[in-house]
Amino acid sequence: MRILIKERGSLVIREVTEIEMDNDKSVLFVPSQKMKYLTKDKTRDLFERILYYGFVDLSEFECSRYAREILL
Repeated sequence: MRILIKERGSLVIREVTEIEMDNDKSVLFVPSQKMKYLTKDKTRDLFERILYYGFVDLSEFECSRYAREILL
């Protein structure tokens, strides 16, 4: 899969193997890059575009780094 991400005014194409959607369908997670994108009500549509077309432009959404907690 390819995801288009705008970083510091330039366009970067990232290859990812995994993408996740949170339970309330407001955030897309890219585990390999430890990034999350606050996509709010567009999450499901973006997720489907990634699955069907293999790419999506996430440059308009707020992103931040995250650390996943694993509970044992």
